[in-house]
Amino acid sequence: GLDASKYTPPEKLPAKPAALTTEQCHFLVVGSHDPRKRLAYLIDVLSRLDDALKASVHIHHIGGDTCPYSGQSAAAYAEQNNVQWTHVGSGIDDQTLNLYRWHTEALLFPSAAEGFGYPPVESMAAGQPVLASLRPAHEELLIEGQGLPAEDEQAWMAAIEAVHTTWTQRQGSPRSADPALRATVEFLSPARFHKDMDEAWTTFCSS
Repeated sequence: GLDASKYTPPEKLPAKPAALTTEQCHFLVVGSHDPRKRLAYLIDVLSRLDDALKASVHIHHIGGDTCPYSGQSAAAYAEQNNVQWTHVGSGIDDQTLNLYRWHTEALLFPSAAEGFGYPPVESMAAGQPVLASLRPAHEELLIEGQGLPAEDEQAWMAAIEAVHTTWTQRQGSPRSADPALRATVEFLSPARFHKDMDEAWTTFCSS
């Protein structure tokens, strides 16, 4: 289950992290640099963006930066490919995570293999747009437009550009939390789960 209230942005948002300057379009990445998370794939996609767009996009990575198989760190690979990438750190507290969810434009989640897929759900609970691979279990939770073919670089590039266009059109005004995203994950609440389990066991025990 998921207590969506923990991620709901307050009416007056706290100050954003200093790294989130108004001059750039900021995206969030959450997760380790394990190969199944496909951060290298995401960096490859970002490196192929138009130069002007690439200069305007900045990625903030929360999670482990080192590769468990002695490969390059995500930050080093991004620098090699001229992608603006900041490793925020791992073990980040929930409040700081929420600040990044509330103040960045979208969560980028190219992972190829997940269990429940908490990062996309937590971002949705915060009203933050999500761009994720159409792989289990993401496809069970995403709404139309959020899921992208896992290997289609052009689709990822177009989706990132669309988010950037929306950011540009706001002309510096903050992004509003999307109530439709928050409503989508309300069914994951512990209260709903407990109610359904109670009804199921009542039915089972009375039959």
